[in-house]
Amino acid sequence: MRRDAFLSDTPIRNLYDIYTIEDADTPESIALSLYGATTYHWVIMLSNEIHNPYLDWPIDQNVINYYCEKKYGVDTDGELLMLKVSHYEYDNQIIGEYEHPVAGKTRQPRPAALFDKTPAYIRRHAPSLGEHSEEILTELGYDAEQVGALLASGVIRSV
Repeated sequence: MRRDAFLSDTPIRNLYDIYTIEDADTPESIALSLYGATTYHWVIMLSNEIHNPYLDWPIDQNVINYYCEKKYGVDTDGELLMLKVSHYEYDNQIIGEYEHPVAGKTRQPRPAALFDKTPAYIRRHAPSLGEHSEEILTELGYDAEQVGALLASGVIRSV
């Protein structure tokens, strides 16, 4: 159940069963399915270093949804209000909307400081993977043939 328990090449890994905890699973239900008895729930807990089942065991998604609906409410579309943009983001201009050539309209934090005389703004989009590879290598002194060889071998890519 622990994702980081053992490296895949260690022989001790074979002693453990891989199991993904599903909604509504309990240590008892997993022990019943793996060992045939609910009394072995302690094996599940100790092998995963879970000492307090109320605090350490994953919470069922339905329980989380119910809690969020009660705490934050639901709008007319049935969407949780906590997922909506806060009015503080708009009032304080914390988040800006920008057009990205690949991702389309994106929202990201604006520069933290706002100055009267020298306004800060986002000048360009976040680069795509490999967008500036050729340009950077050329500035570092690579010629077109060397850059082409790196492209052909897959070391870099160009967008």
